Amino acid sequence: MLLGVYSRRTKLRLFNSNVKQLLLYGSETWKSTKALTNKIQVFINRSLRRILGIRWYNRMSNVELWKTRDQESAEVLLRRRRWTWIGHTLRKSRDNIARRALQWNPQGQRNIEADQRTPGEEESSKR
Repeated sequence: MLLGVYSRRTKLRLFNSNVKQLLLYGSETWKSTKALTNKIQVFINRSLRRILGIRWYNRMSNVELWKTRDQESAEVLLRRRRWTWIGHTLRKSRDNIARRALQWNPQGQRNIEADQRTPGEEESSKR
């Protein structure tokens, strides 16, 4: 791996430009949940600590870790990417499929009985 070959500055630049971008590719359209945000944050924190050589006995809070390397929390990063994507989509023409999907408002009601059936019940009800 890159641990002993490159300087910390180079590793951080590679992490920010490649790893983080690949990790968050398409995150603008993901459903935003606390569990997903936490998983992303854990990965980022673990990677930063590994790059910087910070071990568990070198106590450093996550906020300190972010501040020392000019990083943002995953929640802020995801929110910024989502708002950028929404702005980009709203600037497209009105007949663009992405813009129409963004403004789509489904009408009507779901069929609750069909949602509550199990796959085995569906087959027996057709007979």
